[in-house]
Amino acid sequence: GTNANAYLLRAKCMKLTGEYTKAIADYSKAIDLNQTDIVALTGRAYCYTQTQAWDEAIADYTSIIEICPDDDYAFNQRGYARVSKRPPGLKLRNIEYKQILDDYTKAITLNDCNFHAYANRGNVQFDRGEYYKAIEDYSRALYIKDDYWYIHYRRGIAYYEFVYHQRRPKEDGEEVEESEAPATAGRDLKEIWEEEFWREEQNTRKREQEEAFLNQALADFNTYIKHEEKEKEKQDTSALIHRAHVYLLQRNLDDALKDFKKAKTLDPSMVPLINPQIDAIRERTGVKALVH
Repeated sequence: GTNANAYLLRAKCMKLTGEYTKAIADYSKAIDLNQTDIVALTGRAYCYTQTQAWDEAIADYTSIIEICPDDDYAFNQRGYARVSKRPPGLKLRNIEYKQILDDYTKAITLNDCNFHAYANRGNVQFDRGEYYKAIEDYSRALYIKDDYWYIHYRRGIAYYEFVYHQRRPKEDGEEVEESEAPATAGRDLKEIWEEEFWREEQNTRKREQEEAFLNQALADFNTYIKHEEKEKEKQDTSALIHRAHVYLLQRNLDDALKDFKKAKTLDPSMVPLINPQIDAIRERTGVKALVH
């Protein structure tokens, strides 16, 4: 027992100083002496995540869950490791998506105040294109922790993406909502009017929801940007660019132009990306040339 404690103490020191490989070695020695040591397994799993040894991290979190099946932290972290294991740019396979979603959902079931699990589940659903579900999870995370600044940013993007994908032209192979007028032959005039009224009501509700979502996106970006300006020396220009795109959807070209210009000033490396968008705005507002 004494040796195990000594290994644990030294491993903890190594972990705190960022010497993860050495920490893993000591945690492993402690685990060899006691295979059900939750502290050692949790410490080693954390070090594996820091060194991006995802399979090993998943194995350790699985061991923790087998020993302590009500450990919501382990379920959340295993889900995170499973997401991180997938190479960037590659979409999760259906079986992977289900495993990850199950881990986050189990963490939430065990602890409905686990805002990290809500946020992580929201991220996975966002990447899947399920923006409404992502918004719901981000909102739950923010209800628990309203100063979770990054999730304000993520929710703002989800609101924007939801509206953008509602409005953009559908590509080949995508389902398209029927918008053609209903056939009138052989139908009662009252029935036709009622259907037309229903369609118009649905469109009105859709427009109202979209405007509400865009306003909420602005509120989230404003909250995040204000925090960045107050707390950080270098501001995150991506939030400014996203807010500019919300303004564009609202046809507020003046404020979009201001955000694009500010982002360009804060980060000159963004000039090749931002200048064409500024030129497009100037063209739409009647200014044919722009001095950058």
